[in-house]
Amino acid sequence: MKIKLLFLALICNLYFIKAQNINIPNFDFATDLNGWTLTGNNVSMSNSNTSYTSGVLALENATFNEEPFVIQSSLFPLFANENYVFFTEYGYYYFDAMMGASQMGTLSSVVLKNASGAVVQTFNLDCTAYFGGPGQMDFCESSPFLIDTTGNYYLELSGTIGNLDSNNYDTTYNFGSINLYKDNSPHGIYGKVSYDDNADNCATSTYTPENIQVKSTASTSGNVYFSNTNTLGNYGFLFDEAGTVTTEISNAVITSNPANYSNTFTTSQAVSNQDFCITSNLSGADVEVVIVPTTDARPGFNSGYSIVYTNNGDTAASGSVDLSFDNTTVNHLSSAPIEDTSTSNSLSWNYSNLLPFETRVIHVFFNINTPPTVTNGDVLLFDAAISPSSDANSANNTFILQQITIGSYDPNDAVVLQGPLISASQALDDLYFRIRFQNTGTASAININVNTVLDADIDWSTFMPIYASHSYVTSINGDQVNFKFDNINLADSTSDEPNSHGFVVFKAKTVSGFVIGDIVECSADIYFDYNLPIITNTATTQIDATLSLEDANNIENSIDIYPNPVNNQFTISIKNEAHYSLITLNGQVIKQGKLQSGANSLNISNLSNGLYFLQVETRQGISTKKIIKQ
Repeated sequence: MKIKLLFLALICNLYFIKAQNINIPNFDFATDLNGWTLTGNNVSMSNSNTSYTSGVLALENATFNEEPFVIQSSLFPLFANENYVFFTEYGYYYFDAMMGASQMGTLSSVVLKNASGAVVQTFNLDCTAYFGGPGQMDFCESSPFLIDTTGNYYLELSGTIGNLDSNNYDTTYNFGSINLYKDNSPHGIYGKVSYDDNADNCATSTYTPENIQVKSTASTSGNVYFSNTNTLGNYGFLFDEAGTVTTEISNAVITSNPANYSNTFTTSQAVSNQDFCITSNLSGADVEVVIVPTTDARPGFNSGYSIVYTNNGDTAASGSVDLSFDNTTVNHLSSAPIEDTSTSNSLSWNYSNLLPFETRVIHVFFNINTPPTVTNGDVLLFDAAISPSSDANSANNTFILQQITIGSYDPNDAVVLQGPLISASQALDDLYFRIRFQNTGTASAININVNTVLDADIDWSTFMPIYASHSYVTSINGDQVNFKFDNINLADSTSDEPNSHGFVVFKAKTVSGFVIGDIVECSADIYFDYNLPIITNTATTQIDATLSLEDANNIENSIDIYPNPVNNQFTISIKNEAHYSLITLNGQVIKQGKLQSGANSLNISNLSNGLYFLQVETRQGISTKKIIKQ
């Protein structure tokens, strides 16, 4: 007696909900079995059989003997700090009109392996039977499991097909789907961040600053998560792990009440709420500015930049944002908002009432000159300065962007904004990193994950996300940082090229032992939905001995310049005789002379406002400092 054991996949509402998070290519075998492999003697695999033309993975035994089999999926990406659940719909039953369905056997093993073939997860399945068609199918799920390392993985399912009940049945395994989905039942922490503008612990506060960074640390795993407040001051975290989570404001200049919030999640607790009331621990205004290139610099093409400025102090600020550039290399096209004043090589915007912890952005566009004026590998210099300069921290009132021009175009890249060579004094300040991406596919990208590895020469306790093109959430696991752009719906370049781009910017300081010869690296793996990653270039920066501002004799401590920024005249105080040169942004020496031991006054009242470089040459070496004329 031969009886064909067949079953059709049942598609229920639950399945459609969970299929929104598809990880495995061709998980439902709709048209073929591309990506799936079979190991087993006398066992065949197809996506159809005598009863169904498609939509199943069917395993059939050509003999009456028991035959072991193994099926494997192709590689697919999974992401660190994500919880996943395995599920499958399969049937291995004999169905009798009188007796009903009788199970012939179950899978002997279901495991998840990494690209090297090592088992990272063994699944114990909880199965529920569904009836329909000529037989019965089990809908099986695993418990949620956490992925520790971002990478490529594959599934392996093992079993035995054949004469399992001593009857000569011609048996068939039928799989309706084999897949993973993200666990959509994480724990959550939500709240509002308010600024204490009435000194009453926010009892009457109506100001809820945007882009305040909140950090949560999971004690069990050590994972760190970041969330930024929205325009209403709201923040939120989703956790795929239970245990104690400590939440706090992630900004050294902010004092908050409470200082932190600790909550231990149990299996039954889904959500916890905590508001924060914040003030600045800096007295007065403290403005800072950063230039972020939003495109590559290509000779003959247009380029875009975002000037991001923030007030970190406890008092509203008013002043101006100034941008200087070399007009022999670039031509200004437009700005949003429009600049208030301009010259041939500078732009200026007035601003007022920049509230504590408020951030604003100016967008600027240039056209880069064509060869031979600008060729591949040239460096474009842009300098931004923000006033008032007499604020709590003048070190962050200026920012210099060194952008290297390129010929070939790669829309997914990493860059250190200070350039490939930095001075020793720059090595003591924050380094800014930008990772850029573009959807060059044929459909919009629903979710994008940007992963970067923490460089050993960076003090990652100083790590801070700064700015991005779209809403995102940041998490850190060990030495890996993940920027998650969920539901970004990034347009594809074919249908909407201008809106197919995105980027993220973060900053951090080098370690205290960073010296000449050490190199900081930055690269990223960029995942568009469930495609394999796009790997960027590796951007580097290091201290250049020829441009270094200090040497072993620490000449920097022997030079003092004040005031800076300057209106008409400044003083250079130096311990020994030296020679100085005052240099423009495009490298022109406009003033030079000798310096005597002690205080030396230098008048620059005839110079235009903007950035200049003061180069001081002593017997011990050369020091270069920025001078801001305003």
